[in-house]
Amino acid sequence: MSIIDLALEIADEYPVFPCGVNKQPVCHGGFKAATQDPDEVVRLFSTQGAALIGMPTGELSGISVIDIDVRDGKKGREWVEKNRELLGNTRIAETQSGGWHYWYQHEDGIRNRAGIDGCVDVRGEGGYVIHPALPGYRWVNDEDVGKFPSKIAASASGSAGGLQHDNFDAS
Repeated sequence: MSIIDLALEIADEYPVFPCGVNKQPVCHGGFKAATQDPDEVVRLFSTQGAALIGMPTGELSGISVIDIDVRDGKKGREWVEKNRELLGNTRIAETQSGGWHYWYQHEDGIRNRAGIDGCVDVRGEGGYVIHPALPGYRWVNDEDVGKFPSKIAASASGSAGGLQHDNFDAS
């Protein structure tokens, strides 16, 4: 299946935009150009360098993502083990680098937040992720997309009740 065909399939559910192999947008406007219009999807993904399918997070897609990183010695595996209960049941994708994207229903106020405990990022309003429908990415499970964890949501939105000092260790 071509990247255009795959992008059209994903656009049935989520807005999409093209990214290069470096995960950076290759279209004018970046994630703000994301669309579900079939003609526009074909036009965008005909751009030279379109190799990956980007999907905006936040209100546009209705999805926010907790991104767990393990590359370059980051302690994502340990963080997931310590915080498994906090993460709850939701759809999970494995990334090219061996980390994970935990997909959740977007809630108003969830913004991007990077570097939590040195291995966790939140992708909310104004962010994007690579959709896991391409080689190097894969769905780990077939769970429904769950509710965003309240303690992480409070921290990612700056609300009271979030976890202190970006330490989500539930133990």
